[in-house]
Amino acid sequence: MESFLIKQIENGIRGVKLGTKKPQDVAKRTNKFLERLKPVNPGMYEELHGKWIAQCKKYNSKLEETF
Repeated sequence: MESFLIKQIENGIRGVKLGTKKPQDVAKRTNKFLERLKPVNPGMYEELHGKWIAQCKKYNSKLEETF
C-alpha cells in the first residue's frame, strides 16, 4: 500500500513538472494520498510533501513570468 501511495504522489508531481497537468487539477488527489501516507511513513511524507510544495511554487512562478 505504501509503495502505491508513493507512486501516485510522485506521478502527480511529475505531471506538474512536465507541464501536462496543472497543480489545481491534481491537488485534491495528491493531497489525499499524502494524508494517507502520513501515518504509514512520516519521513517519506515530509519528503514528498516538500517536493509537492516546491513544484507548485515553481509552476506558479513560471505563470507569473509569462504575464
